[in-house]
Amino acid sequence: MDEYGRVAALYVFNQLVRGDNPVQTEREEDLMHHSIAMARRMSIRTAHDFNNIIAVVQGYSSILQNRLEHDPENRQLAGFIEAAGAEALELTTWFSGFGNRRDRHPVQLDLNQAVGRCLSEHRGTLPSEIDLQVAPLEGTAPVTAEEAQLEQICLHLWENAIDAMPHGGSLHWETSLVPGPQDGSGEPATSYMRLRVKDTGTGMDEATRSQVFEPFFTTKAGRFRGLGLTAVYDAVRAYQGWVQVTSSPDEGTCVDVHLPVPTGAVVGGDEGANQGVASGTRRVMIVGDESMIRIMLGEMLKSMGYEATLASNGEEAVETYRKSHAEIDAVILDLKMTGISGVETFQLLRQLNSKAKIIISSGDPHSQDVRDLMAQGASGVLAKPFRPNHLEEVVQQVIAS
Repeated sequence: MDEYGRVAALYVFNQLVRGDNPVQTEREEDLMHHSIAMARRMSIRTAHDFNNIIAVVQGYSSILQNRLEHDPENRQLAGFIEAAGAEALELTTWFSGFGNRRDRHPVQLDLNQAVGRCLSEHRGTLPSEIDLQVAPLEGTAPVTAEEAQLEQICLHLWENAIDAMPHGGSLHWETSLVPGPQDGSGEPATSYMRLRVKDTGTGMDEATRSQVFEPFFTTKAGRFRGLGLTAVYDAVRAYQGWVQVTSSPDEGTCVDVHLPVPTGAVVGGDEGANQGVASGTRRVMIVGDESMIRIMLGEMLKSMGYEATLASNGEEAVETYRKSHAEIDAVILDLKMTGISGVETFQLLRQLNSKAKIIISSGDPHSQDVRDLMAQGASGVLAKPFRPNHLEEVVQQVIAS
């Protein structure tokens, strides 16, 4: 205002707000997006150039080992060179994977299960001086993401937290349901699943904290790439979520990852209903003309506590379902079969029961046939080859829905 009380100038601060906490201005978001794009191009070029050099190093070190068959001391040294080349190749492979962005095909997953798998797999590497505490949301914590990428997010957060506590401390993992930011329209805000990873480590000052998402930024010496939190930020942003980091020197760090809850997804609920064996044993019918895969799926499901009914083709599946569909809780249907196709079998099963829960099994889960069947009401998709934990997760979610 001027000295007469009139408006002299108007400053507009356009800031993107997530919940109660301001994160970054739209300009900062654009700059970060540009930085990550540049880092991708650099990673691709780096990986391409160094792969050729590494190939030469490994090739000649292998030749040397063969020629030094009667010189064990120097043969061992050549072996060290080859091993170093293999380690370098692993690093450039990581860079190549970061740089080559591919189309994402997210599906509904349980955040609790992704966290559980990460902690179970890496708990053995946890230093004895670190106390691990886990507080998952009771029941299911649905998000939309790719399974491998969700597990990578968890792994990056795990590694960063452990590295921040070289002298021990406390590590806390928690999943919870939180409201999303208001959009000003008066409509209810989207709900988000929040993964909180909190450590009591060295912490960061504000200048360091403001740079944690920048490509190649790292406070660690040695072979660290400085792309862990960049990859987390980029993946979560692609899923319409956001990441918030709070930290103070010597007071630890808290990383909150927010991912939107899929529309219509059931959050929480009876935890016991999602453990494979609920009150009463569930039955799944497996339909496919490849006997080895059919039998393998049956054995995998039995080990998870389910009963399995096997059908070797569409005709047998339809006849079995006609006689006992009330006893079958879900169907796993191979899309490619001789005789009646998977598409025809799906339609016949839905004629017998319009609410049949059918999971499509396919080596090409993004094909037009799969998309068409999902649009017609298929309950889920299983991509070949099968991973036991993904099989269990999909079957649990379909039966519980």
